[in-house]
Parts: sequence; structure tokens; C-alpha cells
Amino acid sequence: MQTQAKLLSFNQRHYAIQSNPCCPRKEPEKRLSIGLKFFDLFPSNFCTQLGTSWASSSPLILLSRACKQTVGFLKDQFHHGFITTILFCHSLIFSVVRLLPMAADRKRLFITNGSLLQEKLISSSNGRYYPFHNFSIEELEKATNNYAPHCFLSYNLLGTWYKGSLDGRVLSICIPRYPNVHASRNQIINEIVNDVAIAAQLSRQRNFLRLIGCCLETPVPLLVYESVKRGNVSEQIHVTGEFHSQPMTWKCRLKIAREIAHAVSYLHTAFSRPIVHRGINPLNIFLDDYNVAKLSNFSQSLYICEDEIIKTDRIIGTLGYLPPEYLEHGEITEKFDVYSFGTLLLELLTGRRPYNLIARRAGYFRFWMNSMEGHFAGNCLKYHVQCHSINEVVDYRILPGGGVNEQQQWQAAVELALKCLETSKDKRPAMEEVTKILWQIERSLATFPERHSSVYDDGRIFMEEMIASYEGRCHVLQSFSGEELKKMTNNYHPDYIFCCSNIGIWYKGIVTQEFDVYNFGVLLFELLIGLRLFDLFHLVDKEGGLLLDHLQNFVKWHSINEVVDPKIPKNEVGHDEQQKWEVVLELAFRCMVTAKEERPKMVEVATELNKL
Repeated sequence: MQTQAKLLSFNQRHYAIQSNPCCPRKEPEKRLSIGLKFFDLFPSNFCTQLGTSWASSSPLILLSRACKQTVGFLKDQFHHGFITTILFCHSLIFSVVRLLPMAADRKRLFITNGSLLQEKLISSSNGRYYPFHNFSIEELEKATNNYAPHCFLSYNLLGTWYKGSLDGRVLSICIPRYPNVHASRNQIINEIVNDVAIAAQLSRQRNFLRLIGCCLETPVPLLVYESVKRGNVSEQIHVTGEFHSQPMTWKCRLKIAREIAHAVSYLHTAFSRPIVHRGINPLNIFLDDYNVAKLSNFSQSLYICEDEIIKTDRIIGTLGYLPPEYLEHGEITEKFDVYSFGTLLLELLTGRRPYNLIARRAGYFRFWMNSMEGHFAGNCLKYHVQCHSINEVVDYRILPGGGVNEQQQWQAAVELALKCLETSKDKRPAMEEVTKILWQIERSLATFPERHSSVYDDGRIFMEEMIASYEGRCHVLQSFSGEELKKMTNNYHPDYIFCCSNIGIWYKGIVTQEFDVYNFGVLLFELLIGLRLFDLFHLVDKEGGLLLDHLQNFVKWHSINEVVDPKIPKNEVGHDEQQKWEVVLELAFRCMVTAKEERPKMVEVATELNKL
């Protein structure tokens, strides 16, 4: 019993250290040196690896390491005395018996964890198939060099992250946090299964961390994701020195905010039941090699019906990111994520953690006494922003070089954050509207050179790509002007937003009758010439980009007999027929003009055709 108590004490102590999200990057070398008293006879390196194995909930890894070093260790230690050898063997046997899940247990864990995961996938994916790879313990051990300290990547609320390489593929491996007084093993397993079930459905989306697979052979499943060498956003913002000598620029921070807003909008609109993330903070946002923001950790996420309010008694999250209705009444809606995003935007802007801002404003005593009051955190954040100038609010590291344009962006970002932090959830904007505002703020920073011929160049490139990808099949598309699209969507009003995807924001618009007139003009032209328009593209000069320009160039350099379908016998056609062809050709051109106001009505088109 005494030995077991030491094991438990070691486990709790080790967990308390590895769960600290603010720990420095070099902390793993310090924390992994913690060992057990009855392991003092082991070499220091072996004790280090043993501590790593116990914390990762992977006793099989412990046994494999022990077996590799036992023979050599016994030879080195035998000359120290018979008693030392006996004590060592006793410790080794006890460790193996205490920690080893046998082959049957390994199979049992695989079946148990796999069945839970399969049940969750079936209930949440509407029968769709989302494949992912099942890794063995040995594969992950090989990928991380036995979870060596130099492979340590990051911490977040889900667990400890390592970088690894397997068969030439760079991976990120997450070891979930170990069970403790706050969360039982079954609770943690359910959270991991929930994370896998949702992440598997988002693997093809650009701004979500792509799940590659998991290991189901351990008591708590291990997760394997795509490579995120740069770590999480919290480290990029707050950690400086050896690893991050240059502060993150405002342009990069704004891009992260816009991409995460887009990702959350996708969760709220892309599924039949919206998904509430409940964990939007810098620790759960990773950056890939190209600085693309990746949202992760769906362990606390849940499906809700539209406009549904779910209540819970279990309050989980990071102070400052939790809305007042959740702290006071346990209410969960889509506006939960809006509030959390407002705090994230404020943290990106100020470069300070929210609880530091709250404690600085209210004092540390009031901070600890009132931290769970619903309105306390939000009021402190808003008061801090409202009582300081924009230059005092913004991170001092991004102030140099900020011109008038940047200051306007900072002010717009602050106003948006305050809207998201409204105490009443009904006053907070939807994430689709937040995404649109961030798009507008980001676009105000970019400068686009004027190119009068860009529409022709873009049209030419687009048609060439269409021809190459559709293998000559006819796919006629209409070209819309910017003014037409603005009119269809009421100048891209948020009420016209349909959904958000990895491509961008989708708007619903009203298509006028002139749309059918244009399509009829294309049909009329194809009936006359006997060619598909994409086939015709090969016969004309490719400097023009608009469809109408191509057709007019073709007609300009050919006679009417050369334009008309060659299958029509020209010898039997008189002068009257040729005039009819010219009238039909002119009518087709009128139907396809770019300005829709200049196109004829379909009644007029039918009248002119009846006259022929």
C-alpha cells in the first residue's frame, strides 16, 4: 500500500507539472527528471524515460524500454553487490506487474475504445464514412524517439504535444491529460472520443487541425494530427526569447482572427445541427508551416439544435473566455463561441492574457474572490479597453510602424471585440457577421494595383483552366459584373449570408430574368454554329477573356457561311436564308451583352424569332 501511494503521488505531481499551459519550452527536461524512490537504483536516463511512460498512460511503452535496458544494466550493476541486484530485480518485477497491460488487456482496450468511437461517429456523422488511421503503440514510440524531450512540442488544455516522424511523414502526437480529481478516466475518454468524432468530419477543411489517426491500445487513446511545428498561438504571442525573438505582426494576428472566425462560422452553419466549440482560445489554435491558423480540441464541443439553449451544471473553461450566462446559469448556445472569440480578438490585439487584464484592473484579491461571477470578467475587460487610448490598449511590440491605416484597423478590431463581449447574448453578432467585418478590416490593409485589363487576363486564365479540367465538355458560365453581384446581395448584407466553407463566405442572391436571356443567347449561338463554345475557344485569339469578346472576334474574321454549322448544305441555301442567319447571330449577341439592362426581354426575342 505504501508503494502504491508513492506511485499515485508521483503521478499526481507529474500531471500537475505537465498540465501547466504557461510552462517554458525547456520545462520537459526539468519535469521528466522526477522519479520514484524505489527506482533510484536505475540509471538516470532510464528513470527519465520511465516517468515519461507513466505520464503518457502507456505501460506497454514502459515495459519495452525496461526490457531493452535490463540486460546491460544488470551487468553494470552486479559488481555493486548482491543486495543491490536483488533490490533492482524486485523493483523491476513490481513495476512490470503493476503497470503492464497484457496482450489481452491491450486487445480489450482496443475493442472498448474503438466501440465508443464507432458509436459516436455513427451518431454524429449521419452515416457518412470518415476514414482515419489506427496507430500502434510501437509506431508512436518510434515516431517520437521514445517521447524524447527534444520532441516535445507544446501544451494545451487537451494534453501534451510531441512532434514525430513516421515513414518520412511529420506528425503531431497528443498525449491526453491523465485522470485526476477533476476528471475521471471515463470522462477523459469520452472527451477524446468526442474530439475524434468531430475532428474526423473536419479533416478536409483548411482552418481545422487535420486528424490523421489515433492509438486505441492505451487506457486513454492517443491522438495523431498533421504537423504543426510552430506550436500554438499562445506561445507565439506571449513567449519571447530564444524561441520567439520576433513578435507576431499585426497583419499575422489579424489573419489568425479572420481564419478562426471563418472556422467557427463553418461549425455554426455547415451542419444540420450547429456545433458549439466551447474552447476558443490561443492554446487550441495552432499554426502550420505557412502560418495558417488551425482550430483544434473538440473535446468539449457539442451539437445543438438551432436557437436551442442547453443547460449544464459542469462549468469548464478558461476564465475570461466564458460568457456570463454560462457562469451563472450553465446556458450554452452559439453565442458562447462569439463571446470567447471576442476575448481571443482582444488577446491578439493587446498581447496580454485576459486574466492578467482582469486582475490588473480589479486587483488580485477581488480577482480571486469574484472570478466566477458572470459579469465580472467581461466588465473588467470592457472597462480596461474603454478607459485607455488605442495606443495604450494595443500590444506595445506592434506599435512601431503603425500608421493611420493600422490605427483605424485597431480601433475597428476593438469595437468588434466589445460587440462580441456584450453581456446579453442576444446583442452579440453572429459569427458570420463577425467574419465579414474581419474580412473588411483585413482588406483595408491591402492595396490592390489598378489593372484595367485584369478582367480579360483573369477570364482568359479561367477559360484555359476550364478547358483543361473538363476535357472539352461544355460548361457554359455567365460573367457577372461587380455591380450586379452587389445588387443581388444588397451590398453583401449579413442577412444574405448562406454559410461559410473552406472556400469562403457564401451569399444567397436574387437572380433576375436577364439571367435566362443570357443563357438563351448562348443556346441560340450554339444551334447556329454547331459547335460547343469551349471548342470554339481553340479557334480564336486567346488575348480576350470575356465570352462575348471571343464570339465577336470569331465572327469578325469569318464570313457568315464559315460561321454557320458546316453540316448545313450551303449550295441549297439562298440569300434569304443567309439574312436569317445574320439576324439570329445579331439576336444572340444582344442576349449575351455584359450589361443586363441592355439585353432584350424574352417576349421580344420570341417575337423576332417568329418573324423569321
